[in-house]
Amino acid sequence: MGATTGKIKVVTPKGSYTCGSDFQVDGGNGGGGGGGGGTLPNIASWNPGHAAVGAVVSISGSGFTGLQSVKFNGVAATQFTVVNASQVNATVPVGATTGKLVVTNASGSYTPSVDFVVDGTGGGGGSTGGGSTGGTSGGGGSTYAYPPNIDPPATAMTGHPRIFVRQSDIPTLRNWANDNNPVWVSLKHLATIAKTTMDNGQIVDAGDDGSSNCPAPSESYAEIFAFMSLVHPDQATRDDYANRAYALLMPIITEAAKGMDDTQKFRWHTFATHNRASWYGEGFPLTVDWIYQKFTAADKAKIRTVFLRWIQENLHANTTAQEHPMPLNTYNDPSLVDTNDKVRWAANNYYSNHVRTVALLSMALDLGDDVPAVATDPAAGSLRKYIGNTIQAWLYQVNKFETTAGAGGVSPEGLGYGELTMRGISWTLLGMHTTGIEGAAVYGPLSSMASTPYWDHEAIDAHLNLMSPSKQVLQNWIGPTYLPYLFSDCDTYKNFDYIRVFGPLAIMARDAGDMAKYSKLRWMIDNLAPGGVAARDAAIYSALTASSVSTGVMYFLACDPNFAGYSDPRPTMPTEYFAPGLGLFSSRSDWSSNASWFVTKCSWNRIDHQFGDGNAIAFWRGGEWLTKPHLGYGSAIACSDYQNTLAIKNPAVTDLSFWIDNEQRGSQWVYDPDGDPSSVLASSGNGYAYSQGDSTNLYNNVYLGNKDVAHASRSSVYLKPDVVITYDRATSKTVGKFKRFWLNTPAMATINGKSAKVTTASGQNLFIDTLLPVNATVTASAAEALNGQPAQLDPMTHRFMAEDTSNPLDVRFLHVLQGTNAGVAKLPTQTIQSASGTGFDGAVVGTFAVMFKRDMYAAFTGTTFTVPATATMRLVTGLVPNAGYTATITNTASGLQIVITAGGNLVADAAGVISF
Repeated sequence: MGATTGKIKVVTPKGSYTCGSDFQVDGGNGGGGGGGGGTLPNIASWNPGHAAVGAVVSISGSGFTGLQSVKFNGVAATQFTVVNASQVNATVPVGATTGKLVVTNASGSYTPSVDFVVDGTGGGGGSTGGGSTGGTSGGGGSTYAYPPNIDPPATAMTGHPRIFVRQSDIPTLRNWANDNNPVWVSLKHLATIAKTTMDNGQIVDAGDDGSSNCPAPSESYAEIFAFMSLVHPDQATRDDYANRAYALLMPIITEAAKGMDDTQKFRWHTFATHNRASWYGEGFPLTVDWIYQKFTAADKAKIRTVFLRWIQENLHANTTAQEHPMPLNTYNDPSLVDTNDKVRWAANNYYSNHVRTVALLSMALDLGDDVPAVATDPAAGSLRKYIGNTIQAWLYQVNKFETTAGAGGVSPEGLGYGELTMRGISWTLLGMHTTGIEGAAVYGPLSSMASTPYWDHEAIDAHLNLMSPSKQVLQNWIGPTYLPYLFSDCDTYKNFDYIRVFGPLAIMARDAGDMAKYSKLRWMIDNLAPGGVAARDAAIYSALTASSVSTGVMYFLACDPNFAGYSDPRPTMPTEYFAPGLGLFSSRSDWSSNASWFVTKCSWNRIDHQFGDGNAIAFWRGGEWLTKPHLGYGSAIACSDYQNTLAIKNPAVTDLSFWIDNEQRGSQWVYDPDGDPSSVLASSGNGYAYSQGDSTNLYNNVYLGNKDVAHASRSSVYLKPDVVITYDRATSKTVGKFKRFWLNTPAMATINGKSAKVTTASGQNLFIDTLLPVNATVTASAAEALNGQPAQLDPMTHRFMAEDTSNPLDVRFLHVLQGTNAGVAKLPTQTIQSASGTGFDGAVVGTFAVMFKRDMYAAFTGTTFTVPATATMRLVTGLVPNAGYTATITNTASGLQIVITAGGNLVADAAGVISF
């Protein structure tokens, strides 16, 4: 009650959003009054998105029956025709200028918040442009986004084919198209399946209603047919494939050229921006380019109209969170990257595929065909100028992400969604390379983004470091596969095929003559995909139902069948890798198949698909995971108690159910934590690796005002190959808040006092000793069912938990994890604490003694502690990085007394660790 016409504000875990146009409440104050009781008019979209005086504009919406007037910035249209209740055609009247579009019926009027641009009267940046500006989800129009006024070099985007494949490549590719090339055999198999499907009338494309159900995407079939029309060695067969591609593509283009209409196939307002576009949308520009000779002038005019509209829809996309460059019409400007959200949402999988869409659509048409069909169409050359928009707006944001929050080459959405994210950018870079845009001076250094550290080596090396030391079989039909360290949303624990990310990089490396990089990438392509080369045939020919035909296309383009010069690149690589953007640290004992492997992650948390996994740990040994974060898809499995980190209770949530799981489980907050983690460091030395992270901000919620966690941090030491020690600090501001240490296990632990033993299916053991808190209670339990949220095939089936049930304000957790072979006992452990000076707690494990600063930020004034004489290797953590110290060791009756003082020749490493 009491609601009146006005803006709708939606509050979500990502924050709040107020839609641009008013929601009309019947009988309310709807933009010019109303009689009440009737149906108010509503405008959903208009086409074209801008027009000159005298042009006819088709307005879509509702409530148009009995329409009394249509006004353009206050000037009434003297000619308008009500086609039906949802469409009215109005002629832009003499005297109209850029401004509000108003429709009025007997019940009232409706005014979208966005101006209609009348050409030649200002607004939107000029009088040229193109595409529809109306009707994205949320209603109303959208400001037209003009491309920058920069023409591509005259030598770029000429001839066909040019996107991914150039005319000069054709002889080589046709030479590869022989039955001695297994990739070609698989690709032929795929094309034959597609032909049979088409001939049997089974490509019955239902369009796309914005859902994820795309059972027969015509553009995917068209893409494989178009590609075969280029590379098949037989001319008659090539012609047949080209005809098939044309027959599938043009009906969609013809329908889409009629404008946006959510009731019609291929005209849905998210057709070019949602899942279908992300998964298969490259099929449109690639097919146009690859069978360009098939299209008539009339066909190309329709294609231009549709491509310009689809670009506009991507420039205004809000599929998940307005994932597009803002502000519009802004290029190479710091305002594009002046907030964390602008930078970090550039790593979203939808965003990156919007980049790909805008880029490839802008490359497809020749300059001579990029011309207006009627006077109100966008000016000549408008379509191809959007390559400047791609580079100077989209890639401007992407590059900022890749050099800051994404530095190190790891996608924040994990390897699953990350493949989709990184693929979009990799394809964009390959398209720029083959069309001659790469290195174009008119666009600045980002036209050469493929040579930046992120794409030159970071993404490559990160991927290698996120793979297990040995292959395992999770699914018999796939076969032996390297298993990844996965995080974030994922419904099945498995590996992912990165051919569509690394294939383009391999092609560009080969073209540049960088055979060392090509060799490295070829080894990855052949060995790291699920099942390796042995499973490739199935991966290619099943693409029409399992993924996308682009998988087979990219395998064919990237894999020179005559190249056999590669070797495993990993043995020459360092055993540690740190991706600072996500605070992800990987360390392994060596690069052999028998290596052990330790991973930590302490990342910012803001965009889709991220979990409450700050300071998560994972430990691989003996060919299997002994512990790792639990994968899944849902709000509960994303909580910290399933992510191998601390859970710390915060005040109750009462107003937003999305965060109930976070609050009740003591989790870090998804989307709206009170800032980023800090003091995230990693280092390694002789026989050890160290990491630390302050995750306090992740446990507090800026939106809800839940900020009871005063401190949360973890320091971890990996003693190669079999021991991991974690030290956790947890402090609340008020009493009675639980603090819990959680660890996932592959089997139920047996508890003996404060020690636990887990025996895996292979027979090896994981021992867990809780040394602190002194009053700890430890328990073991099965993982919850969580209504199907846990990922299939995840080896983590049980959980271990330690807590002080008295819930004090301040708790320290000290845990020792040991992996042993069957029948091998664990090393003895004991707790040690400093006797004077700055407070330290530590553990002795066998011949190692490791000390952790009790207060992460306490000033170091020296410290004294005693260790057994058998502790011949000592580590002290939490010191000033790269600073000098002195360790004085004295034999006493109780052991070795060690005094650490500031200053001296014992230099701490980059994370503040001394070892002696």
